[in-house]
Amino acid sequence: MSDSANIEFALQDNEEFISQFRDYKLQMIWAKKCTKCGSGTNLHMLNFGGFAMCCTDRFCGTQMQPYKKCTKCDATSSEYTLRCKNCEVKVLELADIHQQVHDAKKKMKRVSRSYSCGKITLKEKEKIHAECKEIKKRCKASLKTFIL
Repeated sequence: MSDSANIEFALQDNEEFISQFRDYKLQMIWAKKCTKCGSGTNLHMLNFGGFAMCCTDRFCGTQMQPYKKCTKCDATSSEYTLRCKNCEVKVLELADIHQQVHDAKKKMKRVSRSYSCGKITLKEKEKIHAECKEIKKRCKASLKTFIL
């Protein structure tokens, strides 16, 4: 499994968290003119439930498929895709970094509660707090260098 596949697998349950970092949209692009003859186009519904743009010139009759264009990176994809291939990788990486920081904060709180209940010693608490602070520091440093 590649790194992006591992990140996606780890975060797939947390779609609401990931959607906070998704800052692009896929817009449907409809051709105004025929690619062969330059005439206008009409929108037609196909038998299998899709859409096609058909040339209005009765001798041409070319059918063209609409496509989607990303508002952030201008990449194009088929009309049935829901996410941009280029931008989604960066969104998942960014969400993973934020998730690590969030998990480290939760672990620090949990350890503090365990210490106050007497379940762990002060030495164990300080060790775990140091590890969590190192994780947070590393993640915040990677966020500063993260380029969208």
